[in-house]
Amino acid sequence: MMIRPYWPLYFLLFSIFLPCYLAVLRDEAGVYDYHIPLLGRLKDIKLDKESDSFLVLSERGLLSRIDATNGDIVWRQAVDEQTELIFRESKPRYTLTLGSDHLNVWNTNNGVLETKLDISAAKGGSLYETNEGYVYFDPESNSLEKISLQEDNATISLVSFDFPVAAMLTDSEKNYALKRDQSSYKLIQLNDHWKSVEEKIVPISANSEVLDAKNDLILFRYQDAVHAIRLSHPERSHLLFTESSLVNWKQISQDVPGYSFTVCSDSSLVTCVFTFQGEEFALVDEFIHETSISVAHGFHVDEGRFLRTTATPQTIDFDSQEILEIQNSFSRSLHLFKLLQSQDNIYLIVVLEDGTIFCYSNNILLWKREEALAYAADAISLPVIAESLESTPVADQKKENVIPFLHYLKNFKQLFNIKQLLPRHHSLDDAFMTSFLLPTYTGSLYCLSSDVSRKDRVVWKKDFSREAKDVKSWLLKSASNHQEASLIALVYIFDDGYTFRILRSNDASVIYEKTETQTPDDFYFLDNSKDHYENVIFALHKDTVSPLGDEIAFGQFLQKNPSAIFSRLRDNTLQGFRILEDYKIIIEWELSFKNDERLLDTIQRNSHETLASIGRVMADRNVMYKYLNPNLMAILTSKQDMLIVYIIDTVTGAILHRNSHSEVYDFENISAVLSENWLVYSYWNAVPSISTKIVSVELFEGDKPNVKHNIDVVENGNNNYIPAAFTKSFNIDRLINAMAVTTTNQGITSRDILVSLSSNQLGMIPQSILSPLRPVQKQNEKPQPSSFVPYEPVMTIFDDRILSYDQRLYGIKKMISEPSTFESTTLVLAFGLDVFFTRTAPSMPFDMLSSYFDKKQLVLTTLGILFTVLITRPMVKRKQLNAKWYT
Repeated sequence: MMIRPYWPLYFLLFSIFLPCYLAVLRDEAGVYDYHIPLLGRLKDIKLDKESDSFLVLSERGLLSRIDATNGDIVWRQAVDEQTELIFRESKPRYTLTLGSDHLNVWNTNNGVLETKLDISAAKGGSLYETNEGYVYFDPESNSLEKISLQEDNATISLVSFDFPVAAMLTDSEKNYALKRDQSSYKLIQLNDHWKSVEEKIVPISANSEVLDAKNDLILFRYQDAVHAIRLSHPERSHLLFTESSLVNWKQISQDVPGYSFTVCSDSSLVTCVFTFQGEEFALVDEFIHETSISVAHGFHVDEGRFLRTTATPQTIDFDSQEILEIQNSFSRSLHLFKLLQSQDNIYLIVVLEDGTIFCYSNNILLWKREEALAYAADAISLPVIAESLESTPVADQKKENVIPFLHYLKNFKQLFNIKQLLPRHHSLDDAFMTSFLLPTYTGSLYCLSSDVSRKDRVVWKKDFSREAKDVKSWLLKSASNHQEASLIALVYIFDDGYTFRILRSNDASVIYEKTETQTPDDFYFLDNSKDHYENVIFALHKDTVSPLGDEIAFGQFLQKNPSAIFSRLRDNTLQGFRILEDYKIIIEWELSFKNDERLLDTIQRNSHETLASIGRVMADRNVMYKYLNPNLMAILTSKQDMLIVYIIDTVTGAILHRNSHSEVYDFENISAVLSENWLVYSYWNAVPSISTKIVSVELFEGDKPNVKHNIDVVENGNNNYIPAAFTKSFNIDRLINAMAVTTTNQGITSRDILVSLSSNQLGMIPQSILSPLRPVQKQNEKPQPSSFVPYEPVMTIFDDRILSYDQRLYGIKKMISEPSTFESTTLVLAFGLDVFFTRTAPSMPFDMLSSYFDKKQLVLTTLGILFTVLITRPMVKRKQLNAKWYT
């Protein structure tokens, strides 16, 4: 048979078209997420001159390195909140943190822990700088742990002394020990083996008080005066202040011996700068100021003098000249002010009381960090507005409803939309566009966008008040289009009262405000949307309620629902009350707890969740009907080492379910969530082994399938009916810091549980895994048909259920879930310290293609296959004809 020359061409065309134009779903892991890493208020900040970056320590227990040019976080590590930051310019490779139990040595470049020292047994010890690194001195054992900082590693070794040591000092690459005798103090020079070489008596009397001894300076008090001794001239003491108490001091410059002292004298602060010239301390600057003014000094090399910089909550004065204005519209007080000087730049760091950080250099603002977000107290998600309803005028929508052919023609034209054939088209992104409002304990309100393409996540910020004890927020009215603003309500609670505001969501403009000097017992939200009235909030003061906002709508609610029952906790008793027409309350029922039983928390259902089904269909087609009582409440109490869980009916006060757990270790870290007929809670105990337990409780109308009661029996409460409770418990290997449940538009998608893990991750546990209906399969037993996988007590959270991927989320305490216009997908916002946003599909995205589904590639692939078929069709016919000739 003759080989035709175009066979290689056919094969080449087929090989090119088929693999190259396959339509694929791109990996969307992390594409729709954003993470705002935060620090909180700063306790201390140091400058690493070698890398031009800042090392910062926050009050929330985070050690971090920040790029000095833009304020971005390079790395973060969690440390003890009671930690001190130590950084040495001559040893920039290492950063030390001194906590209550551990001394940690970190790699400055990458944040890796190089070594650590357990100091829990050496309470009251001190850390001193030496020529090789640092020493941690334990006065009880009269020994020290030497931390040697080398170029390639950091080592720790033990050194003991045969004489009592009061402090350790260093000067000119020599180490010294300050020794106290009965009548005097002595300065002992140490050799490389930490043995005594030379001993000198320093002019400190036995009845003097050593205030501090660090580096090359000894400060002591004698006869109500502060004196100083410098190691270069240990035989002389110098009088610095009289009739003053030392507040703080620090060494300003390494090149020129300069020291800054702040003392309190006559109820005012005095900041002085001394230099050591010859053999004497010389005063070069003195500044009397109030506590609201911060002072810092730096050495100007060109001018050869120390320059004073002062900061108020509004301005920064550099060398007695006002040069910078701080963006502090609410006039918050200064929390921290630092002047950090490198060879090329002078950085001014301003930290306000709400945590906001400003970095100035060369008379301009380099960057700003909104650290007040680290103190978010609550979050409100604005409903997603469908783009199709927004873009179509109302008149056209009515016309399409009258003439269905127009609606069909419109959908048919969308099939030929050329823009949708372009790669990376974001036509579906509008279905997930919304905003989140986050009020903070510091008195601010932030608006964050769900648009991951925005570089600046914060849409706007508004400052309202001083720091609050508690903050509550509600969504009063949802917007129907993008031009309309939603209405939200905020209440800031203080020790001396509260302030209530109603705001517009687009610009935080206030349309109603009320301030009271008395703190109420609680606040309540009334959902009037089903009755087409305005939603209302009221405050409860003892036995009287006061409406906040629309009093007319509140009166309409009472007329429509005169028998509505609310609950409150008073004197370890849970009470159900009803509101009368004169705004007085009447108690309908009481549930008293024992004196040794302490209330931990109450959990209620989300009043806006949509119910899609009234039962759970089993594998044999039988139905377990859910106990869908809208008045359910879960109560968590503690009694000694026991956790007690109640599920009650708030209309009657009847206990529907009670469970107790013994040997619970941590009552502060208990999380719970209630949805439909389902309660999930977690705790940490030692039965049968130390681990985190997750308990799942589901209420059904009967303990057997197909048991269905009348709706009045379930909701009325005027009966002795008790639902059937099914319970399963699971063990996991990580602590759970917070819980939430996913919500979707129609409630059809599985309601999964969002968990904030102690591993600094955000996870999601499927509802099917936590179902208490999972069958218990005995060993060697033939598996029975079931809708659920067999029960296993140990639960594993796999990597595909970690929503935060490889990102570390610190301090997540709350999560909220907001439905999107697609039933399969929900929007998730997690906050606490960090802020993290993502979208997830608990039951997979069954109602949409991926927004990155490449339609262009699909068209090209189809055309390529069609072209290949047209070319190979004549070839097949010739082959069939040749086969007939040969046969």
